[in-house]
Amino acid sequence: MLSVKQLFLADNLPGSEDKIKLVRHVDHQNRSIQRIVAEGHFDFYQQEQSAKIRPFHDCDVILSFLGIPGNKAEFHGAYEVLGHGPFSQSDLKRFPYWMAEAHKDGQPRIKYRLQELEAFRSYRKRLIVQWRSTRGWHQKKDLDRLEDYFLVPC
Repeated sequence: MLSVKQLFLADNLPGSEDKIKLVRHVDHQNRSIQRIVAEGHFDFYQQEQSAKIRPFHDCDVILSFLGIPGNKAEFHGAYEVLGHGPFSQSDLKRFPYWMAEAHKDGQPRIKYRLQELEAFRSYRKRLIVQWRSTRGWHQKKDLDRLEDYFLVPC
């Protein structure tokens, strides 16, 4: 069976295997990731990151997964990393109040320019992986596919 990166590269994901990062989102400011997605805030949530950690530097594509029980993660989308810049106060005006609360700590943030690769939406909610350690929410290590739920045409 193909690994996650191998599956996406076989389906013409841009970039090379060593420039793809897997990301597992769980929650933010006491909101579940499922609620963040349902409220339409996922893109804001994902593009804003710590300037100290800089998780999407040195990668061309991120494969975003949503955390589900049992250290599992469900594929949500593939995003090309187009660049980054400083996070500004005007960016906060577009955020919901609960996300703006996180900025009261005064820590600098980075705003990544991410573009969803729509060709990979067909994998959404159909690919499940077992995350090795939930302490690491982003990694370059590849993962095996745990479950696939692909519709087979009749």
